Amino acid sequence: METEKFNILYVDDEEDNLRIFKASFRRQFNIFIASDTHIAKEILQTNDIHLIISDQRMPEKTGVEFLEEIVTDFPDVVRIILTAFSDTTDIIRAINKVGIYRYLTKPWDIDDLTMTIKSAMNNFMLKRQNKDLIVNLQIINEELTKTNEDLKQRNKELDEYVYRISHEVRAPVSSILGLFYLLKNHENNSDFTTIQNYLHLIEQNIIKLDVFIRSVLQYSATKNFESQIEEVDFDKLINECVKEFFPYGINDKIKIEKDIRISQPFLSDVGLLKTIFRNLLENAIKYAKSTNSPNIINIQAHSTEKGVAISFADNGIGIPKQYQSKIFDMFYRANDYSNGSGLGLYIVKLAVERLNAQISLESEEDKGTTFFLEIPCATA
Repeated sequence: METEKFNILYVDDEEDNLRIFKASFRRQFNIFIASDTHIAKEILQTNDIHLIISDQRMPEKTGVEFLEEIVTDFPDVVRIILTAFSDTTDIIRAINKVGIYRYLTKPWDIDDLTMTIKSAMNNFMLKRQNKDLIVNLQIINEELTKTNEDLKQRNKELDEYVYRISHEVRAPVSSILGLFYLLKNHENNSDFTTIQNYLHLIEQNIIKLDVFIRSVLQYSATKNFESQIEEVDFDKLINECVKEFFPYGINDKIKIEKDIRISQPFLSDVGLLKTIFRNLLENAIKYAKSTNSPNIINIQAHSTEKGVAISFADNGIGIPKQYQSKIFDMFYRANDYSNGSGLGLYIVKLAVERLNAQISLESEEDKGTTFFLEIPCATA
């Protein structure tokens, strides 16, 4: 700390002492003077004081009493007592209770007081550096704790990932091999009904394997996606996602409703947005009700102060309340209605995190599910 920035408060009820002190040290330090403790407290409230030098004997209270009063609010200030008396008991109490740095006898010697002030400056700087170090260490410890927790979570996810991949791949492969063995050893080659059943089962297992492999590839692509920011045409983007599922037009069992009201240009990563929209749309289609009445998927988007708010609502089978907190977990499936990979909503969560966005849901069993997205506008 530069000496011109070192602020000293001198408290003494004798005006001559205040003038002498200020005249002696004003060139080296920023000097504040107070003739009583009330003025001293006002100065402390409005200035960054580094050192207090207080006379011990003052009319309304002693210097020790004054320093005791302010130690809680100003713990880092270095404190010095000046006394012309042998107040041994008070000085010892002050050293023990409020951490008096030094006490000097009056009348003070300018050289001795100068050396004491400079020593107090070093003490203050060390205290401040130690405090900064402690704060920095706390921040580092918090960051390390968070990193360790993240690593534990990632390791858990990696273990689950490896296990589930081996299981999800091995199961259909084993089924396919078993069915091929049955076909190979089937004695009646003219039994076309049985053969067709075997072939249908093989096809189902291949489709299941293909769905899983595509989900794994999509997960990898999302995790390692290189961001590309551009202006988003929401209507076009949603139409592209819908066309993936209905290349020949929407069937009679699904009805798509859209309400897109984007009043200002919106920048984001179109690739990540498409990943989110596609998976939410697929989720709504997979868990539609198998009834004669149309399954409605309602997609809304409108501008907000910070970006856009988007919702995907369906009138499908819904998600039981006890499962709603887990649906974004890796490989989690709340039911057996589909042959999904269990990665779709986990991939959505990864994409949402990469966009610094927020996602939430409301769902009621047998009534449907709505996903809500809050996506901030990116900078080009």
